Amino acid sequence: MEIRKALPRDAQDVWQAAMDRSRDQMQSRGASNRELGLDGFILYPLQAESETQPNYKQRISLSPHFWVAIENEEIIAFCMGYSFSDMQKFVREKNDDDILYYFTSGLDAWNNDQSAVYLSQWVTRYERRNRGIMQAVVKKFFEHAQESGAPAVVCEIAQSPLKNEASTALAKKMGMKMIATRTKTDPATGASRVTGVFMRDFRTG
Repeated sequence: MEIRKALPRDAQDVWQAAMDRSRDQMQSRGASNRELGLDGFILYPLQAESETQPNYKQRISLSPHFWVAIENEEIIAFCMGYSFSDMQKFVREKNDDDILYYFTSGLDAWNNDQSAVYLSQWVTRYERRNRGIMQAVVKKFFEHAQESGAPAVVCEIAQSPLKNEASTALAKKMGMKMIATRTKTDPATGASRVTGVFMRDFRTG
């Protein structure tokens, strides 16, 4: 398995991997809430490429914190992150703007450094799950983020009413601590949901 930085040409394959692990697609295949929690899921798959909508190609092009795992010339996992300063350059949706507001200027902001890295999505193709692939990709992601001078990596993981147990466990394994929770809106139903805010602060070891 090769782990490398994503390239713009990877956007379509990244999109396919993201769709494979989106909550809506997994539910359409018959996954129960318990299975979703244990296997992990994402809520906001982007477009592969677009001039007007949030898309993987642009985020790959503008962020140095986007990694993929490749096996037999196939992308089997990816880890997408970006600094808050880079995030401001993207075509964004409401959820992106909400993240920027919360972490950088909102009333609930914890005065995060603009160079901190937001870990947005980590995805392994469904048939390759539970093989340690994502742990290897995320390890590379964290090493690079620290080497680049980022003061911290932060992410948000669903906690209620549907808890992403797989991502929560991996975040903790990688040294992240839940420092807060906040209420957001479910993109599919409009209902309230709670996410945990996780952080690994490189300044404190």
